[in-house]
Amino acid sequence: MEKFEEMIGPTRRYYIPHYFLNLILIGLTIYFHSVIFLVWALPILIIIIFIYTEIHHASLARLTVDQDGLFLERKFLNRSSINLDFINIYSIELHQTVFGRILNYGNLEFNARGKSDKGINLVHIANPVEVKNKIDILVGKSKYKK
Repeated sequence: MEKFEEMIGPTRRYYIPHYFLNLILIGLTIYFHSVIFLVWALPILIIIIFIYTEIHHASLARLTVDQDGLFLERKFLNRSSINLDFINIYSIELHQTVFGRILNYGNLEFNARGKSDKGINLVHIANPVEVKNKIDILVGKSKYKK
């Protein structure tokens, strides 16, 4: 089996609707000529939304794929990891919203047999269809190898 190792993480495309919300708030503020809101509350609100998106992005999981299986690691303040062999994966589910289809991001869910039948959920990854197809191929190869 060829060596395939890739790091898959969340995409910033997920936050584009959040940034549009910021632009709408700025537009409404300018339209209604609310100087107090424009000077004090709007910058604070924009900073809070930006900090939220950065913290949320940093706390999402990173997936490493090699020829044997998947390794999921979540680390922000705490650290947790899951190692999942391809032979134990019995389904891969793809979930995309309308914005996700337009901006080409989505969620993948790997369901597996084993200890407590625990699976892996990846949220907001770029090119989820391509990632799913690559992993489907590797899962199929590992099942026919035995």
